[in-house]
Amino acid sequence: MLAGVMLSAAGGLKAADTLFVQSPQYPILIERQDNVLLQMRIDATTAQMLNEVTLAFDAETPLAQIKSVKLYYAGTDAWQDRPKKRMAPVEYIANHLPGNVLAANLSYSVKRAECKPERQVTLKGNQQLVPGYNFFWVSLEMAEKASLGALVGAEVLSAKVDGLDNPVKLISKAGVKRRTGVGGRH
Repeated sequence: MLAGVMLSAAGGLKAADTLFVQSPQYPILIERQDNVLLQMRIDATTAQMLNEVTLAFDAETPLAQIKSVKLYYAGTDAWQDRPKKRMAPVEYIANHLPGNVLAANLSYSVKRAECKPERQVTLKGNQQLVPGYNFFWVSLEMAEKASLGALVGAEVLSAKVDGLDNPVKLISKAGVKRRTGVGGRH
């Protein structure tokens, strides 16, 4: 018992449930309040709480053109849908509901953290997990005067689950760059 406490205090233990990360390949729209930057899924078998996620923006990302970075909790998946291993239970931002295409779908988006952009940010989620798939996503809101065609790139550096460092696995191509743009149809 004492040896386990000492190992934990020294940072020698890691949480067991992997956080899977995907960077979808579509533009970051300037006029939106929310844009899906990263999608995340943790299959909570032993994990009970996602404490935080730390991400880094690459050197090309114009931080002054980003208004805010947000972490959303998006709920869980039905047991019958688990074999699909999807990264989102729904579209986080509707693309077909008139008047509702600029911000997060509040039925599947509980904001857990928000901060100003820096080269490296830590989003404190402190979200209780339920057994099975738990979905999260990182959103960007661009500044009103952001330039068209700017490149945005980010990666998850680390995650803490139950207060411990947690394994993170990228399941999309590494180094994805996303361009900023303006939606042609809302």
